[in-house]
Amino acid sequence: MVDVDLADGPTGPEAAEWLLHKGIPSIFVTGQAEVAAKHAHLSLGTIAKPVADKDIAEKLKLFRAAIDAKG
Repeated sequence: MVDVDLADGPTGPEAAEWLLHKGIPSIFVTGQAEVAAKHAHLSLGTIAKPVADKDIAEKLKLFRAAIDAKG
């Protein structure tokens, strides 16, 4: 799970891209859904803050499926 804003600034999309190139799926968890949408191709999805249990459950299913597909 990656936020858009990290300790060094709005570098979450860069982190998601790095993870993607390493074959590691990510999910944006952010209050900046519009920024995450611009980088949707880098993650499995976005969970908007404040976080709802339902959203976490849905996105974790995507994450598990992506991991299982890698074998």
